[in-house]
Amino acid sequence: MQQFAENIPDMIDRSAILRLLSSLIAEELSVVGKPMPDHFTLTETTFIGVPIRSAPQDAPHIPIDSIDLLAVATRVSSFFHIFESGIDDALLMHRTVGDWIDIVLQSRADADCTGNLTFRTSGSSGQPKHITHARQNLLAEARSLQLLLAGLNVPTPHARIVGVVPPHHLYGFMWTVALPNLSRLHVLAAPPASMALARTLKPGDILIAHPTWYATIGSLIPNLHGITAISSAGVLPESIAAGLLSKGAAAVLDIYGSTETGGIAARCFPNPCHALLPHWQRGGDGEFLLRSESALDGDHVPLCDSVNWHDPHTFTIGARLDGAIKIAGTNVFPSHVAELLTSHPEVRLCSVRVDTPKHPAETPRLKAFIVPEDTGVLVAQATLDELRSQLEQFARKHLISPQRPARFDFGHALPTGTLGKSADW
Repeated sequence: MQQFAENIPDMIDRSAILRLLSSLIAEELSVVGKPMPDHFTLTETTFIGVPIRSAPQDAPHIPIDSIDLLAVATRVSSFFHIFESGIDDALLMHRTVGDWIDIVLQSRADADCTGNLTFRTSGSSGQPKHITHARQNLLAEARSLQLLLAGLNVPTPHARIVGVVPPHHLYGFMWTVALPNLSRLHVLAAPPASMALARTLKPGDILIAHPTWYATIGSLIPNLHGITAISSAGVLPESIAAGLLSKGAAAVLDIYGSTETGGIAARCFPNPCHALLPHWQRGGDGEFLLRSESALDGDHVPLCDSVNWHDPHTFTIGARLDGAIKIAGTNVFPSHVAELLTSHPEVRLCSVRVDTPKHPAETPRLKAFIVPEDTGVLVAQATLDELRSQLEQFARKHLISPQRPARFDFGHALPTGTLGKSADW
């Protein structure tokens, strides 16, 4: 296996490692409650932690203590599999970003390193999980994305990848690291909330974002002439895709997949069907997928949604296969409760989750987060209480007791994580 891995080209160069380290470090510090200051940019001379004594007094650095440094180094080692080469301790001894880039490159050149990468899920549907992807599978997906873009027949004489998603998430990695390296495309990393992006976009650009970004910041960009808009990390609503096309987007693609599977299929609007990417094939009667021979992995991969197959390569997505949770001995589906509450005329959006009990002996109940149709009700407590009362009555009428949310929260937008996925609150 290792002999094969040595013949697989790497997808990460020095500039990509700098972007990945910047993204990984920022997220890890945010997790421990010490986010980096706004507009702080990491360079190869930046120290991670307190600079060494021989460094200039004004040396740029990230002011973290030894405990946080260990947490960051562990995350970096896990992501790049530096531990496989046995030099992960070097992250604590050599502490500029440039040093860490050298360590990553050295570890990936080591004969004992697989070149695999480990990504962490957002935890939007539970505790975050660590998912390892083999180098050959990542390369197979990058080649599939290259073929996907070529099949669009969109003129891209000066194509750039413009990403507003973190590169250390699998979706961001595939489109802003692996694909550009394979296709020799320039990458422009843009802050997710920056409207300055609107002035830098030009025909031929390939914009990498997620549904929430397109529905918010993206909706404010007046002209998308000649842009290829790519979306993933959630379902892209038909209305948003239609809006992108009406602004002149050359193509709008929705990538179906997950951190566990990687990209599985792509839908080019207004086509209602998703088509399998070339590195996948349908298995059995369509209840699972198989990786193609190019990925050298015959594992059965279950689909996370019910799908309606139209032929061996295309399908439409049905209902999410959300697992039921048991409340007072009754199977309850939060997605069903959210769908019902969204049907109320005063509700624009709704998210439903389990409200974790404060004591193990307490029975878990559901909670609902509501975005009102008229957000003006959020201003006055009296009108908010009236809406809460209406929803409680609505729930009593249509839901049995275990299905009814015991708590209603309100806001202007649903809680989301880094990639715009639904998050807990």
